[in-house]
Order: sequence, then C-alpha cells, then structure tokens
Amino acid sequence: MITSRSTTTTTSSTSCPFYDGTATLDMFLAALDPRDTELFDAALDLRSLATARDDAAACVEQLFRIRTLLAGRHYLAFYRVRCWARRALRIEVRAGRAFPWLGQELPLDGGRLDEVVNSALAPLTLADGMIPAGAHVRFAFAAA
Repeated sequence: MITSRSTTTTTSSTSCPFYDGTATLDMFLAALDPRDTELFDAALDLRSLATARDDAAACVEQLFRIRTLLAGRHYLAFYRVRCWARRALRIEVRAGRAFPWLGQELPLDGGRLDEVVNSALAPLTLADGMIPAGAHVRFAFAAA
C-alpha cells in the first residue's frame, strides 16, 4: 500500500543553494520545448504539486511520469530534478502497524515507481523470502 504524508521530522541531505526548491523545476522547464505540451504540462504539474507540498506520493508519481515522457532526453536538467527530489522527498516503510516508520532517501536511479517501492520493501523481507502482509510504504516531504 502506498500513501503520502506531508512532512517528516528528519532529513540527512544538505541543500544546494543553486539547485533547490522550485528554482530547480523552473530551470528544468526552461530547458523544455513548450511545443511538447504533454511533457511541458507534466513538468508544470510537478512544480504545482511540489509548491503545494500536500501530496508527496503524487509528486513521486509525476516525477516518474516525466521520466517516461523524457525517454532519456534532457539528461542533465532532469538529473538536477532527481537530485532535488532526493532532497525534498522521502520514502518511509514499516513492516506493520506496530512498527515504527523507517525513512529512506528517494533513489536517483529508480526507473519506475513500482521498482522504488519494491526496493524500499526489500529490507523487510523475511527468512522465507516473503514481505510481511502488513508492510506499508508512504512518501513524505522532507522537513524544510
């Protein structure tokens, strides 16, 4: 199950004054061709979601949608967006309701949302190779 939480209480990442917050997304938008309306609109949607800071899961989903639409184009500009996402968003996982949430960084190399979720759940794997039935993943915004 995937959910979203608005903030976390800890973050281990440091901020870059040149590529942080919406400025990173604005630079990414500047690198895009506005005639590619599907990609441009997806990037604008990500910027709106990031600014609102209401739904971290939607931000992550939009990030992977943009990655798919890019298909390898604008590598450096999107790398900066992925670095921003790693600083701004967190993955939290727990084995069940009785367990505490464990925070993880959003990986830079994740290609799809399900891949990132499965990687986050992997440390919870039991001796028989199964993930606990009550395991839960959520995305959160890192503390500002």
